[in-house]
Amino acid sequence: MHAPEHEWFAVCSPGVEEILAAEMKEIGLHPTEMTLGGVTFMGKLADGYLANLRLRTAGRILVRLATFTCRAPEDIVNHARKIPWEAWISGDFPLKISAVTTESRINSTGLVANKVVDAIADRLAGLGQPMVGLALKEDSDFQRLQIRLESNRMTVSLDSTGENLHRRGYRVDSVKAPIRETLAASILLSAGYDGTQPLCDPMCGSGTFPIEAALIGAKIAPGQYRDFQFQKWPSFRPATWDYLLKSAKSKLPATLEIYGFDRNERAILAAKSNVARADLAAFIQLEKADFMRLEPPSAKPGLVVMNPPYGLRLQNSSDVVKILNKFGTRLANAWKGWRYAIVLPPGFEKLNLPIDSRLLIKHGGLNVTVVAGEI
Repeated sequence: MHAPEHEWFAVCSPGVEEILAAEMKEIGLHPTEMTLGGVTFMGKLADGYLANLRLRTAGRILVRLATFTCRAPEDIVNHARKIPWEAWISGDFPLKISAVTTESRINSTGLVANKVVDAIADRLAGLGQPMVGLALKEDSDFQRLQIRLESNRMTVSLDSTGENLHRRGYRVDSVKAPIRETLAASILLSAGYDGTQPLCDPMCGSGTFPIEAALIGAKIAPGQYRDFQFQKWPSFRPATWDYLLKSAKSKLPATLEIYGFDRNERAILAAKSNVARADLAAFIQLEKADFMRLEPPSAKPGLVVMNPPYGLRLQNSSDVVKILNKFGTRLANAWKGWRYAIVLPPGFEKLNLPIDSRLLIKHGGLNVTVVAGEI
């Protein structure tokens, strides 16, 4: 008997959808639709596990439990009662329900959530099982159920991830305003990084870009350092997960040139701590250095990636232009033949270097542009 397929939705930062869809295909998943902020795919339970384990640019993986027409409260109970909750939610952890309604006859999110709770209770009672507790504000470990009612169509989704996927599990120390791991991976992939060329981050902070580059280059799954919500599901299959996890930990032989520099000694210490926790010290070289005096660390041209310090974005525009132009001039003079990718502050889309691509993303709650090109 074949395992059933489910509809899954991989959440991502707006602007990253095409990168995420390409990444899905690379690991054997089959995207069916791209929408703003995510990509849908069909797959079995193992595919949901795989998405959490191996996708670098997704922030969360949801499984669609049901979609149905809903014009009255009884419609919610009647349809939601048919969902096999006993396979998806555990009685050991409280349930947190979030609901959104737009352009529908039912416009009360509280009513929607309460009717779903009634349906779950009815279903479990019929099986002789107690109702799952509801999460309180102080609860930190809970199951997340998302309900969306739009134009009288209700979609019920269950989170399979737990903590956001940017929380890889290797970051034990950080400096001010680190870039999210998922965004760092998105920038690297959008710039064409695959591990075959040198990678240098001259403002590496706590080491996110070098670490994500090493994971990409060595083909190591980014989720191998952490646990996931789906491991608490009654339908969880430990043998399947163990197989996927074992495959993820079998590092391919890789000769990588990855360099991280920062003029802040504390940043370098934080980066070294994170690199050690990720067990990637063999791939990454870290040193204290000032970018304005730094020469390319490799004779072979590669990719130089930069996320200028967060404080830069809070200065006035003329100061920002001057500093960015200094960075561009330094790259043009000392890094000829390399490609670059630089995160620009909000409101800035130009650099005094040739630009062949732009990626618009959110970083730290701000809309920023990542520009890339040949030096």
